Amino acid sequence: MFLTGLDTKFVEIKDGAVTIPSELVGTVYAVLTKSGDHADGDNVVAGPAILDFDFDVNGKVFEN
Repeated sequence: MFLTGLDTKFVEIKDGAVTIPSELVGTVYAVLTKSGDHADGDNVVAGPAILDFDFDVNGKVFEN
């Protein structure tokens, strides 16, 4: 699960990997949960990890 602004994005873990949604910008928090549609104190497994996606004035993420 990714927390970004007021949005929450849930993604599935496949073969031990996660595809990070391309629309994430700014500071994002990643949390591993047992659920694919909600997070609460009972199903959080790990996190948060803090991710930072720099972006330009148009909201486009800078490429490295």
